[in-house]
Amino acid sequence: MHLRKSILTIAGVSTISLLAACNSTTSEDAQAPSAAEEVAATKADTTAETAEMTDATILQLNKVDTIPTKPDDSLMGFSDTKFMTGITGHFIMTKVRYGGGCKDHEFSAFWDGSWEKSQPAAMSIMIRHNANNDNCKAIKEQLLQINIGDVVVDNPNFFVTVTDGTTSSERVEVSLK
Repeated sequence: MHLRKSILTIAGVSTISLLAACNSTTSEDAQAPSAAEEVAATKADTTAETAEMTDATILQLNKVDTIPTKPDDSLMGFSDTKFMTGITGHFIMTKVRYGGGCKDHEFSAFWDGSWEKSQPAAMSIMIRHNANNDNCKAIKEQLLQINIGDVVVDNPNFFVTVTDGTTSSERVEVSLK
């Protein structure tokens, strides 16, 4: 009986010690971020570094024989047009301004394959804008990221202008040399 009482006492003390150890938190544990917190912090850092890219509408440059005339809702202008290159490709980035605010707007980019005779050569990218019958009057701005990777393969040095037929961006140099 004495042996049984000793074993129960030891078992009880061990259980209490184990529970206390599981529930206790050292100051090191309290400060260490969880895996979810680490992922969130990494995403926040990445987002802060690439905020310009994440807000962009990504467009493929459609090479066509004839530029489509529709959709053709007007744009108010282009700004901050620039060439960017990175691990994911080569892009023309431009901000477009337009009226709206009540519906989603759609954009597409076209090039008819023609080159202006200049040194270096120049091309125009036509932006088509579909406002989806948005009659609201707020002035909106959208960053467009136009993939020009296929053009750069054949022509590593040229100028680009982005236009909607009425208004145009400043002329941007594309150079991989």
